[in-house]
Amino acid sequence: MKKLESFLIPLLKKHIGSKKYNELRIIHNWAQIVGEDLAGKCLPQRVENGILFIYSESSMLNSQLLMMRRGIIKEINNFLAHNFIKDIFFVQGKIEKPVNIENSIAANISLTKKKQDQIIINSEEKAQIENLLSTVQDLELKEKLEKLLLVDVKFKKHLKLQGYYGCKTCGQLINQAEFCHNCLQIQEQEKIKNLWVVFQEVPYINYQECQKYIKCDTILFDSIKEKLKKQLQVKLEKQVNNRKELLTYVMLCTGIAPDKLTEKIIADTLMEIVHVNKK
Repeated sequence: MKKLESFLIPLLKKHIGSKKYNELRIIHNWAQIVGEDLAGKCLPQRVENGILFIYSESSMLNSQLLMMRRGIIKEINNFLAHNFIKDIFFVQGKIEKPVNIENSIAANISLTKKKQDQIIINSEEKAQIENLLSTVQDLELKEKLEKLLLVDVKFKKHLKLQGYYGCKTCGQLINQAEFCHNCLQIQEQEKIKNLWVVFQEVPYINYQECQKYIKCDTILFDSIKEKLKKQLQVKLEKQVNNRKELLTYVMLCTGIAPDKLTEKIIADTLMEIVHVNKK
């Protein structure tokens, strides 16, 4: 089943969004989260801005649940493995049947039935779907999953006909850049991490020289440089006798290599810190 889960979880998140995905996980795993006894008396209905709305048909039960609120929030967030729920609002009213997961996905796939019927699935694509579902024993579940996977394959083919293409890193279909938004964010974080390392090892480096090692724009380059300078400045204001941090700060400020630094340059740079503090 791990093979199937590794495919279905990104599929769910892509078509219904990570927030809706987590909401559905809470709703459809309610008994596992709070226990069979409590799950039979109340049901979560929706999540809005981190607030979970739980319905029960008894005002007395709502009063009891209110006292259990923090514990329920902890159990939910432990189940999801992150702090998704911030608070709970208990409502007295009719308990509605939970939303069907496959219907939630279908509602978020912008591909009409007519367009779906026009897209042909080839034998190789069918074989891939059969391979993914080969470990599913429940025939009803297997049928539902097959429908979802077929719609997903057709949706991707539809996008490709509209000019979409795969992200160079992860393969997600996009239409405006070489990389998808998620991969661009990962690349940006990697650049930031590498820039920190470069500035700590070669603090006098300039933008043109840095481009030989890390491709970035001047805004990111200057931003990381300023952050490191401020970080070191705070430390030096408290304790100036750390020679390594002092020299790193001076080289960041002046762009002068260590073999060309003089005690006068160091002293003048330190005076600038004192001058700024007096202001």
